[in-house]
Amino acid sequence: MSASVHLTAAPRVGLPRELVIKIFLCAVQSSTSCCLALCAVSTWARHIALPHLYTTVLINHTSAELFLSTTAIPLPADFVRHLWADCSRSQLLTIIPRCRNISHITIPSSGFRSFAEPPLLEYFSAGGGGGCDIHVLMPHHFPQYERPPSQHPHGIQLFDRITHLRLTQPVDLRMELFVGYMRRLTHLAVLCGDADVRDLAYMLPVVQDSSIEVFVLVLSGEHLSVNQSQEVEKWVRETRRVEERIYVVRPLCDKVKEEWEVEVRGGGTIWERALEYTHQLMNHRNSRTE
Repeated sequence: MSASVHLTAAPRVGLPRELVIKIFLCAVQSSTSCCLALCAVSTWARHIALPHLYTTVLINHTSAELFLSTTAIPLPADFVRHLWADCSRSQLLTIIPRCRNISHITIPSSGFRSFAEPPLLEYFSAGGGGGCDIHVLMPHHFPQYERPPSQHPHGIQLFDRITHLRLTQPVDLRMELFVGYMRRLTHLAVLCGDADVRDLAYMLPVVQDSSIEVFVLVLSGEHLSVNQSQEVEKWVRETRRVEERIYVVRPLCDKVKEEWEVEVRGGGTIWERALEYTHQLMNHRNSRTE
């Protein structure tokens, strides 16, 4: 993230001020430790480093309280764009409204229910999060809703903000009902489990009856054998003859948290990798049949 820097007192060095700023910007963009070091140098250096330090924030139950004490004033919470929040629902209800420019958020399924609670509904419906589209990743099981989001006063406005959703646990038929509430959802990635291999066809209505443009089946060696993965790839190749919005990909690494952090810090997204992997798969198939 770029940030405009206003220096009240230029450092007394032999290099031009503009060059010093560019050097520092390169440093903070490449290393969190450099951000921390620059924050301790001086006020003007802290202005350079702070936006980059808080662009991506990963918190858990323990660090959530520290984060809340750090973001008691608008700055630096306004710098947060990417939030990994593995914390309680009560902590989440306090943290998210302070981060007014979130675009990517990762939360447990219990936290996802918090999106339908008054504090967050009012926050997002009033333009919280900068009014931008939201990318959501859920590292735990799919949420169960006793009360559909559409029945909440601002439920539709909130869920209309979600355009990208990744589920990192095998899902079931509840997915079709729940995804229907996200009317602007264009990208959906789900982890393909053992049960899904036996009945892949049930996923087709999720794509055909929605606004989804890219539907990705994620193959993981932890959940599927080599033969099962090949079976899914075969199904994708055959299904794409009639439904080209279906893609397949393998995880970048075994740990979802590490993969997410790589993506939000500028690495290739799972959507880009899915398109590339699927095109290679289709081209390989076509070359064999020629």
